[in-house]
Amino acid sequence: RRRGALVSYVDPLAPSLRLADGTRVESVIRPKGGDYDLVVVHTVHDGADLRWLDDARLILDATYRLPVNTRTAVV
Repeated sequence: RRRGALVSYVDPLAPSLRLADGTRVESVIRPKGGDYDLVVVHTVHDGADLRWLDDARLILDATYRLPVNTRTAVV
């Protein structure tokens, strides 16, 4: 963020977060995968609707739970 990145998150179980610098951020309610250069998937909650990822340009999957395709990198 200090270098100009626009960062957001999606988590219906955590509707807002307060960062270390005091900034408050809100979870995106209706994300659109095409709005992001990179989507990092860190946690997948049971029953989560992940259809919005279908339009994502690039996905970094740290969960090993998403289907692998040409847009998915697994770490």
